[in-house]
Amino acid sequence: MQPELALKAISYAIIELFLVTLLFVLLISVRKESRGDAPLRGVFQFGFFIIAICAIVALMAGFFKARKMVLPHSNALRLDTTTVSQPAEATS
Repeated sequence: MQPELALKAISYAIIELFLVTLLFVLLISVRKESRGDAPLRGVFQFGFFIIAICAIVALMAGFFKARKMVLPHSNALRLDTTTVSQPAEATS
C-alpha cells in the first residue's frame, strides 16, 4: 500500500471514530433530556474538543502530504560538503 493512501485512510478512520463517538454521546444526552432527566454535563465542551481534534488530524494529514510533495525537490538545495576544497595557502 502506498504511504500517502495509508496516511489518508488512517486520518479518515480517526476522524470517523471521533465523530461517531460524539454522535453517540449526543444521542445519550438527548434521550436523557427527553425522559425528563438533566442532560449530560459538558456535552458542548466535549463536542468542541472532538471537533478540534478532528481539525488537528486533518491539518496534520495535509501538512504531511504537502511535505511529501516538496521533499523530493529539496535535494537540489542541499550542499555537497564532501567536495569542499581547502583554501590555497598564501605564499610570502
